[in-house]
Amino acid sequence: MPYKGAVPLPVLMMRLEQGLEETAVAQYTISSWNTNYALPFYCVIPSGGAFGVDVAGILEENLHGILDHGGTADDIRQVLGLVPRDELDEDTLAEEDYTEIDLGYCIEGQLLTFDEMDPDATDPGSFLSEKQVSQLKGMLESVPAGSQIRAAELLVGSDFTDWQAFAICKAFREGLDAGTVGKIADTRFNHSQMRELARIAEELLPSVLDACLNPEFSAEKLHLIRCIVQNGGRDLPWRELSEAQLDVAAGALSLGLPVPLVELFAKPQIPAANMRSVFAALYDGVERATVLRMLDPAYTPDQLACVRLTGEYNLTPGQFKALFGPEVPAPAMRAIAYALGDLSLPPAGVLRLAQDPLRFSGEQLRVLYDSMANPQLSQEVVEVIADPALTPQQMQQLCVQCEGAGDAQSVQHLKDSFGVRSGTREAEKGSMREITGAAREASSEIAGGRSVDTDGERNPER
Repeated sequence: MPYKGAVPLPVLMMRLEQGLEETAVAQYTISSWNTNYALPFYCVIPSGGAFGVDVAGILEENLHGILDHGGTADDIRQVLGLVPRDELDEDTLAEEDYTEIDLGYCIEGQLLTFDEMDPDATDPGSFLSEKQVSQLKGMLESVPAGSQIRAAELLVGSDFTDWQAFAICKAFREGLDAGTVGKIADTRFNHSQMRELARIAEELLPSVLDACLNPEFSAEKLHLIRCIVQNGGRDLPWRELSEAQLDVAAGALSLGLPVPLVELFAKPQIPAANMRSVFAALYDGVERATVLRMLDPAYTPDQLACVRLTGEYNLTPGQFKALFGPEVPAPAMRAIAYALGDLSLPPAGVLRLAQDPLRFSGEQLRVLYDSMANPQLSQEVVEVIADPALTPQQMQQLCVQCEGAGDAQSVQHLKDSFGVRSGTREAEKGSMREITGAAREASSEIAGGRSVDTDGERNPER
């Protein structure tokens, strides 16, 4: 809102600077500006009245005061009614109908009135809040003199908090011009946002500042945008990225990751946690082909920790999709990565168990892959153990008890002793003691070289 005080703002500023008790305001009219209603002008005079003062000397002091505070020729014209001598017409010059003041400025015509105004009408408290008066006084002490009038216009134009006023003054101290500070001086921005916007204006191109003039951008987001643009990421979609996403992109650029690589993952559709996983992979030198696979936003960070390893496994596209597609749970992926990496199992063998990744849990898969890598267990035995109805502990027990001594039929009998029905995770009811005893009996038969038929009875011919 424009300033609407009874006294022009430059005059008010000079009074605040010189002291309200020591000064007063004079109102005067000039013949060249005289219309149906004479346009009044204002100046600061010493307290004690306007009678007998040296008007030309007073106007000269006010002229220098306004210019010293950053006033322009328009300010001089509007506040004091002075015009450059060069603008006078030939008749005025010939008749010497003007009064020289200083610096080429003069009064065109004659002074008609010159009177002191009512002190109550010129009291700053009558048209400004106490907070605004305090902010103006603070501005006069902190803002460079050449910017003070423009700073004052901004401060009295809205109801700023003291912290916002401080940020505006600081922007002027940093050397920003009034037009730029005017963009920042918006009550919708808190002081922290104003501070970051001022830094953006100081260090970056005006187009970046204009793109950041959004009250929904927090101070932290503005700070991260500044860091990103400073490090070469001006073309990144930083307006659309969240704070968390910007934090990853800014960190990557600050650590020297080339901008084209950051552009791969700094996208609104990729969650910040995924961006961090991709950045870590790039920073660690993971192959580009693998990184491109990691860009699917359907992955979770836990899944990506496994996907980043797949470059070592020489998988075909079909094998990769089956073993490490987004629909494969992270625990299953970890087991698959363990099988391919630590156990060096061939992808085709790993795929046989993982064709339906939801069939087995990650723990079950890990036990099964251990059994596949165990030379003392035949493939037939592994296939019997590969039953989703078994718990990982039961699978492990079968592996231990059948090493080098069991065939598929014996393992099936041992599995039946657990009370497990194939195809379901539910065990038959029975006490743990009975189950354990049956398992030990079956295990001892295997160790003694005897087999067991499907109905559970010994066959003496075997």
